[in-house]
Amino acid sequence: MPERILQAGATGHLGRALGAAPVSAGYDVRALVRRSERDASIARWADEVVCSPATDRNALKGSARGVDAVVGAIGITLQNDGMADEDVDYGLAACEIGGNA
Repeated sequence: MPERILQAGATGHLGRALGAAPVSAGYDVRALVRRSERDASIARWADEVVCSPATDRNALKGSARGVDAVVGAIGITLQNDGMADEDVDYGLAACEIGGNA
């Protein structure tokens, strides 16, 4: 069983639904958030909170260093910055950082 996971998209709709479930299951969780002002509620259950844009693959790779697994909960359903699915290739990025973590 992986001991440390990166939960990407921790403050989004799916990330909040997952909430502290990984912690309750015995994992150490590094939560990835897009904006630092949204991390207050996450800090109550995450062991570590990292602020990084999900569209920056190098930043994601750095955020995933030292983790055993990546839980991807990144989505763009409520974006207000004009981004579309094709602009955020988060599925591929998650696979790449998972393979290189």
